[in-house]
Amino acid sequence: MTQVVDGFLERRSHEFRVQYGAFAFTAAGSELAEVPDRDLALAPDLPCVAAVPDNLLLSSGAYYGTVTCEYQSWAGRPPSDVLNDPVPSDDTRVDPADMDFAEVSVFFSSGLLDLTSLDQIDGGFPLAAPGAHHAHVRVVGRRAAHQSYLDSGGLRASPNLERWRILFWPALV
Repeated sequence: MTQVVDGFLERRSHEFRVQYGAFAFTAAGSELAEVPDRDLALAPDLPCVAAVPDNLLLSSGAYYGTVTCEYQSWAGRPPSDVLNDPVPSDDTRVDPADMDFAEVSVFFSSGLLDLTSLDQIDGGFPLAAPGAHHAHVRVVGRRAAHQSYLDSGGLRASPNLERWRILFWPALV
């Protein structure tokens, strides 16, 4: 088990390109699941997240674009101020109301996660332990990224419009 300080385990952040409107966290050594609805990226009003065993699938607002994703691992439920902390955006094209929130349960057979789009972006992100977890997902700018993608003629959304924060903790805590 990973060393725990006040329940917080680790935080990482990456800016990366999303292709085909989706990215995912997968249990290390697991296959990437099929996206349940391949049109999620083309409809930003649909849910931003889906969970299947060993996969947390996330839907970008743009089919092609750049997102920033911060993710944290906790040994127990994070404090309310952490859970309710809004995802910041300093881009004037992003309406503050353009925020989505979801909390899902997902089973990971490994205590390590990989972040992938078409390629692996990050690997070895530690969870408290393998098993059932809560994933608390907040994203700002999905609709702005979608509009930017459409305005580009379907080439690519402007970077830094879409920002994600995902918190993981064991479901049995």
